[in-house]
Amino acid sequence: MRPEWKDSRGGTDMGEKLGRDDQTLAMLREAFRLAGFSPEIEVEDVPKLLPNSGFFAYAPDEHIIEQDEAGKDLYILCSGQVLITKTFGSAGVTLAVLEPGAVFGEMALLRDGIRVATVAAGADCRVFRVAARDMESVLTSHPRLGTMLQELAAKRT
Repeated sequence: MRPEWKDSRGGTDMGEKLGRDDQTLAMLREAFRLAGFSPEIEVEDVPKLLPNSGFFAYAPDEHIIEQDEAGKDLYILCSGQVLITKTFGSAGVTLAVLEPGAVFGEMALLRDGIRVATVAAGADCRVFRVAARDMESVLTSHPRLGTMLQELAAKRT
């Protein structure tokens, strides 16, 4: 069984935590570029700016986020694919399939901290999870990023 990592709201994350090496930093550099964060955040500054955040690997069908659970961490998909699904009573629907460079988890971060959908790995994937406590300080010092995340959340509502 994989170790559980606590997210910033106390929930658990079953993904495998990855170390920071040249390959994962290259993934992060590309993910930040694709997500529109750069040059707002320089990858070399990530360990200093985001000390509680990190890379995680997920196997196919492994859940990254659970609908209706508390959590405010933000995710950047570095490789692979994730499926966003929402359950309405006994029925479920796939809302989106996200590819590398996508950001997810922003709705709970910007709102009440309750996840509005389930996100599961559609294939082996790697994500960079930005811990909410790190994100709060980044948003204060990089207001353009906050505006971008609010626009993304509005599009997905």
